[in-house]
Amino acid sequence: MADGIVSNLQAGANGSTFTLITPSTQTLSVAVPISTRILLRSDRSATTLANGQFVRVEGLLNRTTKTLTAKVIVVDDLPRRCEKPGVVSALAVDGGSFTLLPPPEAQGGPNGPPPSIPVVVTAETRIIGVSDGSPIALADGQRVVVIGTQVAGSPTITALGIRVDDVVRTQGAVASVTASTATFVLTSAGPGFVPDGTSVLVATNERTVILRPRGDRGSFSDIKVGARLAVVGAYDAVTQVLTALEIRLR
Repeated sequence: MADGIVSNLQAGANGSTFTLITPSTQTLSVAVPISTRILLRSDRSATTLANGQFVRVEGLLNRTTKTLTAKVIVVDDLPRRCEKPGVVSALAVDGGSFTLLPPPEAQGGPNGPPPSIPVVVTAETRIIGVSDGSPIALADGQRVVVIGTQVAGSPTITALGIRVDDVVRTQGAVASVTASTATFVLTSAGPGFVPDGTSVLVATNERTVILRPRGDRGSFSDIKVGARLAVVGAYDAVTQVLTALEIRLR
């Protein structure tokens, strides 16, 4: 008995052959006579083999030729729960799919960085922001964690939930203030989150905590053109607005 992924599947006159790549990345030659039973794990119904499937092979091993002659092959078609971090890319216009790129800090092993992963988003997928747990729209460039199901041997994840890391930190100088909307434009003056590399529109609300340099509570009226400050907030990549959770004047 051996488990692994089907590769190099080739049809022959009396059946087929393939290479089984085991979880330890070792390979095993498998001969599949016409008499071999090939079943789905989910309902034990008959199916056909294809490259990329995760299978369990039961049969007789010839230790001389190192070939496993299969009597029964069970194809694992049951979805498994998974959780993958990454960055949203190539988001479909209808929001129904995107490509999950590896997070920037992923270095990968000797074979390079982890591969990108296709993600399917359904009407039941719950998409929330980390900042307050409220629903949020997806956009390219967002850092996310996708929780979903993945059929063995398939790279595609069907998302059950997506957590969008919308909490960002930035600092700089106030370029302009609009008191009527309680917003201001922050020009970057150091490391931190600035979507276009120069400035970001910051919105405040009744939940925003504003702290003066000595740590006492302030108000929106303390934010003036030229003031230097640091902002922690929730960034909406669709509206391109940073809603401040905390503002520290310097």
